[in-house]
Amino acid sequence: MPKDKSIYTQDFKNYIDDLIAYLRTILLVGEYVIKTEFSETPDEDDASCEDGLTTYATIISDDVYLSAYITIHPAMQLAFDAGNFNKVACYTLHELCHIITQPLVKWARNDAAPSQLVEIKDVNERQTQRIANAIEQAMPTNWWKPEFLRKKIK
Repeated sequence: MPKDKSIYTQDFKNYIDDLIAYLRTILLVGEYVIKTEFSETPDEDDASCEDGLTTYATIISDDVYLSAYITIHPAMQLAFDAGNFNKVACYTLHELCHIITQPLVKWARNDAAPSQLVEIKDVNERQTQRIANAIEQAMPTNWWKPEFLRKKIK
């Protein structure tokens, strides 16, 4: 039985690879091994985004072994197809900023009461977004455009 065709285009996958390569230098997380997975289905466990689609991306990072696994969801490809490169880049930036916040979140969860875990997750998301916003404001103009990334990475 033939495998179904991926919903992700090669142009999109190349863009994500270039984007992550660029952002890892900006965030000073070059020592991390970052692997990318392209999920063929929306993330059913996460809350819906403002446009009614599920999560754009998720990340799991390990600050001991310096690794991270970012999962890209179909909504990201749709944003890319619509030419919303800034949206794709900002969501990716946010996820990669979790590499910075994860060690503190892990420490906070270790001593937290079960009733505090939701609040820790909420604070982590808000603070991660504050970091992403600050970094985005300091970025060069049009840093999210494919042609900018190609020049920086190649």
